[in-house]
Amino acid sequence: VELAGKQTHSVFQYFREGRRYHYVITVCSKEAEERCPIFPGIGKMKRLHWPFEDPSQASGTQEEKLAKVRAIRDQIRHRIQQFIAES
Repeated sequence: VELAGKQTHSVFQYFREGRRYHYVITVCSKEAEERCPIFPGIGKMKRLHWPFEDPSQASGTQEEKLAKVRAIRDQIRHRIQQFIAES
């Protein structure tokens, strides 16, 4: 999926639109978990926290940063596939 030019959306925008979910999965790093976004209406859904490194903290050359971001992306993809298989 090409993400260039895509914008992030506030969870509150989805809440105002009336969207409801069974699960909310946060992927903040372990260090940032307490600052992970709060999702309104969480009482009726299950919150899962899957800690991953923050890709914005990648350092090195542009190629090294890109490799790190891709590795994190692949870790998230793998965890999602596991979640789906277990559900």
